Amino acid sequence: MTSTGNIAIIYFSRSAQAESKHKQWFDAGSDHRNMALATSLVAHGSHIVNKSGFPVFHYHEGNQIGLTFGERIANAFSEVFNKGYEAAIAVGNDSPELDGTNWQSISDQLRKGENVLGPSVNGGAYLVGLTAATYNSQKLQQLPWQTHRLFDALLHLSSSDNMRTHVLKKLQDVNSFSDVLVLIKSNALSKAFKTVLLNILDRFKTLLFCHTLFIENLFSDFSRPLRAPPVLAL
Repeated sequence: MTSTGNIAIIYFSRSAQAESKHKQWFDAGSDHRNMALATSLVAHGSHIVNKSGFPVFHYHEGNQIGLTFGERIANAFSEVFNKGYEAAIAVGNDSPELDGTNWQSISDQLRKGENVLGPSVNGGAYLVGLTAATYNSQKLQQLPWQTHRLFDALLHLSSSDNMRTHVLKKLQDVNSFSDVLVLIKSNALSKAFKTVLLNILDRFKTLLFCHTLFIENLFSDFSRPLRAPPVLAL
C-alpha cells in the first residue's frame, strides 16, 4: 500500500470528446479511431491514478481556470495546495507507460522535500511533482508548456535556489500516429492497454461502439466518475 499522507495527484485531462477534437492521431476520415484512442487514453489514465493510492483531483475542460496551459496547470497546483496538501503530482492522459510507476518512491522523494520530474522522450514532461514549500505559481505558468523545451525549463526552475530534484526515467507520450506505433512496441506498456491499441489500429474494427464496448469491458471500473478527495483540515 502506498503511503500517501499529505500528497495528492492532479489528473490534468480533458474529456475524451474534447481530447479527440484537440489531437488528431489518425488521418482525416478516421474520427471513430481518434475518438476510440482518446477514450482509451483518458480511461487508462484514470485507472492509473486511481490505483496509485493518492487522493486524485481531476482537472478537465469544465473546471480548469486560466487562458493559457501554464495558467491552468499553475492554478490547479495552487488549488490543491490551498486545500492543505504539502505536495502534488501532476500527470496527464498521454503517457500510458505510467502504469509501471513506483508511486511509493515518488512519495518518499517528495517527503524528503525534493521535487520529482518525469521527462518525456520528446522533451516534455509526463510527471511534475512539486512541494508546496518550493512552489512558485508565477514562475510555473511562464514555462514553455507544450514544447520540446519544457523539461529542461522545469528542471532549471525546480533545481534553482538550492532546491533538490529527483528525475525519473524517460517515457513515451502519445501525441502523433508515429508515437502510437512506437508505444505498441514498448515493454513498459501493460498487455491490456496494448491490446486496446491493437484493436483500434485493426482496419477491420471500424465501428466506434465496438471499441467503446471493448474498452468498457476491459476497464469496467472506469465508468465511475472520479470523486474529489476531502479537503484536509488545516
